[in-house]
Amino acid sequence: MSDAVIKMSYNSPWETVANQITDNTKFVHVALEEGHGEDMNLIRLARKIPAAKTNLVGLTKHGFHSYLTKDNVTRLVKYDVVRDLWSKVKDGEYSITEDGVVYTYTPPASGVYPQRLFVVFSAIHEDMYTTSLMRHFMQNFPSVQKYLPSDTAVLRIADLGGVAGSFYLNSTYLQDNVSAIQRLLASVAKLHEIGHDSVVLYGVSKGGTGALYHALKGGYRCVAVDPVVSDAYYEERYRDSHFTSGGIFPSSKQNAFRELIRSVVDGAVSVPGAYSRWSVITSERSPQFVYISDILVGPLLDRISFFNSRNTQIKDHPDVGPRTVNTATMLMNMHLYGVPLRSGMNRID
Repeated sequence: MSDAVIKMSYNSPWETVANQITDNTKFVHVALEEGHGEDMNLIRLARKIPAAKTNLVGLTKHGFHSYLTKDNVTRLVKYDVVRDLWSKVKDGEYSITEDGVVYTYTPPASGVYPQRLFVVFSAIHEDMYTTSLMRHFMQNFPSVQKYLPSDTAVLRIADLGGVAGSFYLNSTYLQDNVSAIQRLLASVAKLHEIGHDSVVLYGVSKGGTGALYHALKGGYRCVAVDPVVSDAYYEERYRDSHFTSGGIFPSSKQNAFRELIRSVVDGAVSVPGAYSRWSVITSERSPQFVYISDILVGPLLDRISFFNSRNTQIKDHPDVGPRTVNTATMLMNMHLYGVPLRSGMNRID
């Protein structure tokens, strides 16, 4: 077997594996031990065994994504080969840019020419540790288009990079990921002659991270639901459940957002209009509230319209999206129609 395919064990010394990886390496097959169970794979094993995590993090930093586990072997593919392996990309159901950003575009269901563009950033997959590439493209709110203006097209963007995704930020391997996504947004809007002010970004949780970051970066409108703007909670409370430590990312989320916010506040990023272009839904009942308050509310209270839900059915972060969908839908349409929204904190429920 050539160096295009490397075979290793989940507990192989990382230095040995790293020395085998060349520019020609496109696949890595990682053997698991017998008796781990049918649902075991390298990602789940990495949550339990330090050696497995070291190897998974190392491979991820080299641009490899797991795509299949079969016969006690997790198989990983290099990022630049995804277009040749992901069946939904190969058969044209999903599109892919020259930069490797996977996406789908759905024209207005009414058949009219699009005048507005609604962009959906994916949350973490419901099976966060599956090795299927679909963990990078959760199809959130599949029926959203019927709740939007009839001339609205929908763009959905996959989140390759990282183990559970890149959160639509730069990773150590995908150092140009943010710019690649910005180029996709601009090119789709230009292709369909959709004005910048008629583009609205939306996402929940990880998707909210992406929607908010790219809206701030590009000056687009957005509705971000309980965005994850800090790595601290999941690294400290859940032993790095999102695989954000270990060098997979060049910067923590909190630092990435603080740096971007400084550029917004300092005026380096153009923010036209006197009203808020950005809406953030959160809840004081969510563990993310403290980070959102610190990183977003403090410096951007006069630039973002915040909505704090006190719905008693919200017990944790995953509850915020389902329990505030009415508010999110309202805000989506207000932004798409250009209805002015004042910045500041609003309490709902």
